[in-house]
Amino acid sequence: RRKRLARKLTTTILDWCRANNIRTVILHASDDGRALYESLGFKPTNEMRLEIGR
Repeated sequence: RRKRLARKLTTTILDWCRANNIRTVILHASDDGRALYESLGFKPTNEMRLEIGR
């Protein structure tokens, strides 16, 4: 039975971010999860990132 756990968890995290003045949230979604995140206001991008020297 689908209980929308992913939506509840993500909404809770986003509420916490708003309450703590975090203005940007970046995530890497699977193809299966994209619709959920887009429905919550995330905008799809083609991001490329390189971290060197950590």
